[in-house]
Amino acid sequence: KQLNYKEIKNYLEYSFAADSQFFRDIWTTLIQNSVLRTMVRTPFLLTVLISPYKNNHQQKNHELEQLSKISSTEELFDNFIIKSYEREQEKQDSSAAISFDLDELKQIFAN
Repeated sequence: KQLNYKEIKNYLEYSFAADSQFFRDIWTTLIQNSVLRTMVRTPFLLTVLISPYKNNHQQKNHELEQLSKISSTEELFDNFIIKSYEREQEKQDSSAAISFDLDELKQIFAN
């Protein structure tokens, strides 16, 4: 089932505080980027879009700028992999290493 725009907005409001700047910015991005807006009508792709940003209250303006430029599912998944990898790096303490670097991880997912 494809989501309508009200359902997308409701999910974003549920995922981020409706009065948060990030919610307003990501909603504006979806309004302005019709390709991305159409992609995220699929619930899975909407989750792929926002999951790297949930529970991360330090979103940066350049991240939203990157989101606004997404024009294919490949770019959407690439953004997901990069942001998820960065989040895991931040979680790791200096004594623990991530098993793969970003390029290796992309290669694994590509196969």
